[in-house]
Amino acid sequence: MIDARSLHHNPHTWGEDCKEFKPERFIDTADYRWPREGFLSFSAGTRSCVGQKFAIVEGACILSKVCRRYKLSLPDEEMRAYRAGEESFDELKARTLRMTQRITLTPLYKSLKFTLRHDQL
Repeated sequence: MIDARSLHHNPHTWGEDCKEFKPERFIDTADYRWPREGFLSFSAGTRSCVGQKFAIVEGACILSKVCRRYKLSLPDEEMRAYRAGEESFDELKARTLRMTQRITLTPLYKSLKFTLRHDQL
């Protein structure tokens, strides 16, 4: 969860007068560009993104179409240690599903093998 209130009132980003209402902070000039990484316009709550629910449904539809057409698996080189008995299934799973905390959870493992399903030929 992102603490948007602290992000929007951070003196390191916005200066010592960060709690004062100053709309001019968001006007770029020749010698000033407001810090985009210090502001979340549509995040959560009553003012969240109006297209958020549509985007979630659309993402699920796209993912289901991909999974219906392709078999997803790990590439052979990633499975080698598991197949050779050098790694347990739990170790393979832990290595494959590792995440890092950024603005959202980000997978560290990014390689998949897509094989066209036989009924899709």
